[in-house]
Amino acid sequence: MARLRQLAFKEIEMTPDALVRALEFHSRFLEGLRDSARANLAMESLAGLDLSNVDLREAKLTGTNLSRCVLRSANLSKCDLFAADLSGADLKHANLSESDLRGAYLRGADLSYANMKNADLRDGFLLTQDEDEKSIIIQKYNRDNTNESRAGLNGANLSGSRLGQSAINQADLTGAILTCADLTNARLCDSKLAGVDLTNANLTSADLSRVNLVGANLSGANLSGANFEDAELAGANLGEIDSEKVDLSNAKMTRG
Repeated sequence: MARLRQLAFKEIEMTPDALVRALEFHSRFLEGLRDSARANLAMESLAGLDLSNVDLREAKLTGTNLSRCVLRSANLSKCDLFAADLSGADLKHANLSESDLRGAYLRGADLSYANMKNADLRDGFLLTQDEDEKSIIIQKYNRDNTNESRAGLNGANLSGSRLGQSAINQADLTGAILTCADLTNARLCDSKLAGVDLTNANLTSADLSRVNLVGANLSGANLSGANFEDAELAGANLGEIDSEKVDLSNAKMTRG
């Protein structure tokens, strides 16, 4: 807490003392102690703060301005981040498991190696490869929206995440974990998913055309109605396929 008191709070609507008290009460709340309270920072502005390693599990951060915050290795699991502003935030190695990220603004956020297991990102987010081919664009999926929102997802854990109806076009998700993820009706056209773990994922009616799935693990995944046209499946583990529900006739099963 001492470091927080030393920070410049130029952009913070909440006073330094109020924030420190909120974090102290929240820490007691997490420990199950008396005289405690879950942190309610909804609609507050914490822009630009260094909150590395902060423990805000289960905190209410609805609409909170966390833009440009340093949240490396922060514990934000089970947080209510609905419509929160995380633009430009450093979330490397952060724990966002089971958090509500619906409507969150992620432009420029770095989510490298973040744990997003069971996070709620539905519906309609767009993930696309940026021009530098090193980062991923995340933006609200809107045909009229042309604003780019870079967000690094290298090695991110997206297992169990709700990504139904999302468009994930031309993105490089190599190394990501998508076990048990819900990708129903998702569009993954031209994406790189080589070696990705999609065990038990729901890919019902997903568009996987021209996707690189070389060496990917799709065992136990629901592939009913998925489009595999020109998808690269060499070395992929497809488990037991129901040929009546899954059409692989136009997929590339071997390299070359």
